[in-house]
Amino acid sequence: MSDPGLRFWRIAERGLFIQNPLARRHVRALGRRAGLQPDSTVLDLACGMGGPAVILAETFGCHVVGLERSPAFVRVARRRFERRGLTDRLRAVEADARQMEVDSDVPFDLGLCMGAAFVKGGLSRTVEWLARYVRPGGFVAVGECFLRPGAPSAARQQPDQWTDLAGTVERFEAAGVHLHAMHGATQDDWDRYLSTIWSNVMRYVAQHPDDPDAAYFADRVRRGQEAYFSWERDYLGWALLLGRAEGMNP
Repeated sequence: MSDPGLRFWRIAERGLFIQNPLARRHVRALGRRAGLQPDSTVLDLACGMGGPAVILAETFGCHVVGLERSPAFVRVARRRFERRGLTDRLRAVEADARQMEVDSDVPFDLGLCMGAAFVKGGLSRTVEWLARYVRPGGFVAVGECFLRPGAPSAARQQPDQWTDLAGTVERFEAAGVHLHAMHGATQDDWDRYLSTIWSNVMRYVAQHPDDPDAAYFADRVRRGQEAYFSWERDYLGWALLLGRAEGMNP
């Protein structure tokens, strides 16, 4: 039996084009600010089902290499690339990004990680890792949660060790990357994203009551809803931070 945690996310994010609370317009704005063009290259760490890669390739004509550990997500990403005729510009590599290094002699124009900084041990380490593969003058973009003012003690006891927005930016810049822009998720974005997750999981549980993980899935949704309505909706933010490495030409 596969990891129930990975199974949960495969079910929960089914049908989502972007696997975080961010609108497509923000991905396009990220590409514009990073100066992406048809000859640009992007490294997408933990690319999931490839939604942002598709948006960037269709908008700017750039090339994207995505790394993803979930075989199910990689299969979806590859099907998306094929359906849109983008296989010449997009590639999804099945790999455990927690341990791997990238074998590439040509640096990338943009290093991207949309909400999976935990893969490399946190925000600062993720930025540092991505920056190693970006060309001089290139960009790094990472999406991360942050705590809004007044967040209760429960928020500060989370295993992800989130901090406020100023502290999040400080962690982002700790690896020598200067912040150029930020795109934040709205409360509506959060509601839309999480409602899709809850609906997907609870529909699956109702249709598959004999699944040995059904009780775990339902309980995970219940606990997630309790946290969301007790404090997350008011105090948990999500920001996509874009920066250029220190000492490089503006």
